[in-house]
This record gives sequence, structure tokens and C-alpha cells, in this order.
Amino acid sequence: MRRHSSFLAKRLLAFALALVSLFLPASGFPMEYSGEEFVDLTGTSGLSHLTTKWELLSAQLRGEVCHLRDEQFTNTFNLPVEQMGTFSLNKIDLPQITIEDGCFKTNFNKEKCLGTIAKGLQEYQLFKQHVKESFVKHSSKVEDVWNRMKHLSDDVIQRMKNSKNVAVIDEHRKELLLNPLQSDKQWDKYVGTHVILRELTRFMEKSVRAIRYISSKS
Repeated sequence: MRRHSSFLAKRLLAFALALVSLFLPASGFPMEYSGEEFVDLTGTSGLSHLTTKWELLSAQLRGEVCHLRDEQFTNTFNLPVEQMGTFSLNKIDLPQITIEDGCFKTNFNKEKCLGTIAKGLQEYQLFKQHVKESFVKHSSKVEDVWNRMKHLSDDVIQRMKNSKNVAVIDEHRKELLLNPLQSDKQWDKYVGTHVILRELTRFMEKSVRAIRYISSKS
């Protein structure tokens, strides 16, 4: 009887562990959206990017970027998230989505909107190393998020009728984006990282809404 009870207990424990593993995200970030399947991109570099669930991936990215923004702000400046507005005057001309980009219901233009999202994601790739310097102990978090951004950008481009509309970032554009971050002062670097993550969060919020709208029209 004891042997049977011990065997049953082991089976129940194994079953419980299997259930727990189903809810653990592969990237190390907490699940931000209950009821949604986590998109695991591990080892998918050889697959078509259209196999990803772009709505879910974009939503997860929004949560993960927001998580990085809040973590960097509280750890670097020793301030609560509620005081983030104290840095609102610190600005850098970073990619954003405006009404002219065709991503809003007013003057909606699917092709133009997709191109704007793809180009913006590609331009934010330029800041990976700068952001990683604020997460020295956990730089793998940044690496994971930026890899997911690359997957989403590739996915968006493949959904376009003419992907040639997404121009390669030229040296002049790179200079315009990176020059404001060229400072030897550590404080300036920290503030620059905060602004990047803040603006990327806003970019992802608008991208998520646009992607959901596009999917609803497909």
C-alpha cells in the first residue's frame, strides 16, 4: 500500500511540474497578457518569419520594452516610476508613428503603415548596444528584446506588397539618430537610455494598435 501511495505521489508531482512549465516564458520576462500563448522564437532563424504570430509578438514586445524602461528608470535614478515625468523635457528625435504614416483609422494606408513600423523597428536596432550598457548584469534581457524586434520587423516587411519601400538606413540617418547620444558623461548616457526606452515604448504601443487594426481588416 505504501509503495502504491509513493508511486502515486511521484506521478502527481511530475504532472504538477509539467503544468508549471507550460506557463514559464522562454525569455525570462513575466507574462504580461494572461490567456495568450507565449511566442518562442528560439531556433527559428531558419524559418519563415510569417510563422510567428505578429499580433501576439508585438503585444509581448510592448510589455517587455515597458518592463525594461521601468527597470532602468528605478534602478538608475532611484526614483519610483510615477516620477518618470520629471524627465519629460529630455528629448531625442527618435522614430515615432504619426497620423501621416497611415497607421490610424483616419487616412489609413496599410502599405505605408507597414513600412513605417518596419523602418522604425530597424532604426531602433541602432541603439541596442547603448541600452545594453545600462543592463550590464542582465544584458541578455536587452539582447532578447532586440532579437524579437528584428523578427517582428522581418515579419512586417514580408507582409508588404513592395518591401523595397523600406529603405536601408543610410549613414546620414544613422548620424542623426546616434549623435545626440555621443557624450562622455555617464549621467547623459543614463538619461539617453531612458529616453530611448520611453520612446520605444510609445512606438510599440502605436504599432500594436496598428497591427491589430490591420489584422481585423484582413
